Parts: sequence; structure tokens; C-alpha cells
Amino acid sequence: MSTINQNKINENIQTLQNLTQQFNKTVAGFDEKINHHFDIQIQAINATFESIKRELNSDFSRFEGNNSKTIGDLQTEASRLFLKVENLKESLDDFTQKNTGLNARLDQFSAKAEVLQSNLDSLATNDLVGKVIAEQGQLLTGKLASKDSLEELKRRIGGEDGEGGLTGRIGSLVTQNSLSEAKAELIQKAQDANKTNTWMFLLTFTGIVVTFLTAVWGLFFNPQLEGAKQQIEQMQEAQNQILQKLEKLEQKEDNG
Repeated sequence: MSTINQNKINENIQTLQNLTQQFNKTVAGFDEKINHHFDIQIQAINATFESIKRELNSDFSRFEGNNSKTIGDLQTEASRLFLKVENLKESLDDFTQKNTGLNARLDQFSAKAEVLQSNLDSLATNDLVGKVIAEQGQLLTGKLASKDSLEELKRRIGGEDGEGGLTGRIGSLVTQNSLSEAKAELIQKAQDANKTNTWMFLLTFTGIVVTFLTAVWGLFFNPQLEGAKQQIEQMQEAQNQILQKLEKLEQKEDNG
């Protein structure tokens, strides 16, 4: 390598070093300017924030002082509304308890009606009844073949057998038939009552949900609380009517 080329390389290296130093100085100055600018901006932001904070605290203190009476009135009204909601809740609990007892009584009555219906169906389809009638007919035919049987038959028809005779037996059958018709009517009423119970359960459940939502809404609008109270009273009245109908059906069942 010649001396001229080596000198040229060294000169270029020195020029590059000088440019690098100049660039580093420029960057350092620029970075210092940026940091200084950021510091100024941060100080301005902090000052603005503190000013806003002081203004907000002052406004809140002034608002709290001017509206202390209003806040007290709102707290009093809220307490009164909460008391009404508690009263409605107690009414709902009482209604739910009575409704549970009513459903239990209706289920018990329905079960009795089903047993009665089963007994009547069994009686209507039981072959033993036909067999007993056939055996009695054969026995009666055999007895009619003798003179003594004819005399006994006359006494029984005439009522001299101590059991009211044939007329008394017919009267007993008529009475039993009337009882069967009364029981059949009771079964029909029990079935109707069972259907009514199903619909009333759905209506009662829906009414409870609607009333509960109305009570919650009443925390904000007082007139809604009065509407919820009226709905509970209406459901209680309907419940009492069902109880009265059930008691009448039970009395008829006991008398039958």
C-alpha cells in the first residue's frame, strides 16, 4: 500500500470522527431542548390540575353547604319509602304462606276426589257385582220351586220380614242411587276446583312477581308502592274466595 493511499484513508477517518462528534453534540442539544420543553409542559399541566382541583373542592363545599337541607329531606323520604317496602314485603310473605296452605288443602281435596272416582269406576266395572246378582237369581229361582219359598216371598213382598219388604228394598236402592249421583257431582266439582287451583296458582305466581317488581320500582316512585299494595289486597281477596269455595265443597263431602 502506498503512502498516499494511507494518508487518504487516515484523512477520511478523521473527517468521519469529526462528523460523528458534531452529530453527537447536535443530538445532545436537541435532547436537552426536548427535556426542557417537557418539563415546562408538565409543570403547566400540574398547575392547571391543582387549580381545577381547588375549584372543584370549593364548588363541592359550596354545594354541600347550600344543599344540606335538601339532602336531609331526601334521606327522610328514602327512609319512609323503605318502610313502605318492608310493609309490602310482610304482606307478600303472609300472602305466600296462606297460599301454600291453600294449595295443600286443594291437593288433599283433589286426592280424596280421585280416590272416590276410582272406587266408583271399580264398582262400575267389577265382575263380582254381576256374579253376586247371578248367584242370588239362581238361589231365588230354586226357592220359588217350593211352597215354603212362595210363602216366604209373599211375606217379604208384603213387608212382614222385618226389613220393610220389597218396597223398603227399592227405597234403599233409590237412596243409594241418589248418594251415588251426589258423589259423582262432588267429583265433578272437585275436578273443576282442581282446574281452578291450577289457574289460580299461575295467576298468583305471576301476580307475586309483578307485585315484587312494582315494590322495587316504588323505591324511586312513591305512587307505584300504592299500586303494589292494592294488587296484594286484590290477590288476598281472591284467595279468601277460593278458601270459602273449598270449605263449601269439604262440607258437602262430609255430609255425603
